[in-house]
Amino acid sequence: EVSATPLSYAFDTKWGSYGYADGQLAAPEQITIDIWGDLYIYDERGGGRIQKFDIDGNFKRSIQGTGEVDWHTNICTDLAGSLYTYGRLSSSNWCIRKYNNIGELQQTWSDVTGGYWGMVMNNSGNILMTGLEEVYLFNPATGSSGKWGSFYSYLDSNTFLHGIACDSSGNVFIVQSNSTYDGSVAKIIKVDSNGNYIKSW
Repeated sequence: EVSATPLSYAFDTKWGSYGYADGQLAAPEQITIDIWGDLYIYDERGGGRIQKFDIDGNFKRSIQGTGEVDWHTNICTDLAGSLYTYGRLSSSNWCIRKYNNIGELQQTWSDVTGGYWGMVMNNSGNILMTGLEEVYLFNPATGSSGKWGSFYSYLDSNTFLHGIACDSSGNVFIVQSNSTYDGSVAKIIKVDSNGNYIKSW
């Protein structure tokens, strides 16, 4: 069991209202931040678009709109400020797309095996994605993807993997919860940069 001194937070600001115009949000689901502090928010019901805001909440641009990708599930950024999205071009074709910091499409990788719940760029420049029961690694240099890690024997049964994050040392943190979301199983799993189990709490 891990104990720590609770941090104190104070409310700063909020922005946005319900709707479909620029700067409005209908059903925001994913959020990521780039190296300049700008925020990308994926809005599922807002036409599948991804909106970009500065750190004060000022709308900057919409990255994707209706028709480009049928359905998104994940977004992340790299150390150069590029945005990566994971989504469905069709019922059987899941893809990763790369955009530069002004929203221009740079590259599309089709037929990518990935995960629906979480997405992060690790320190090696590869993308890690959580599926229901697996973590997938996608290598942008080769366009290849596959199951990643050797920690699966430490997972509880009838659980799903959700959020994922990396620290500056390359360690990876994965959120695990049970399928009914009642809180009876909720833990963080820490693995090293090669996917080897370290600890959980």
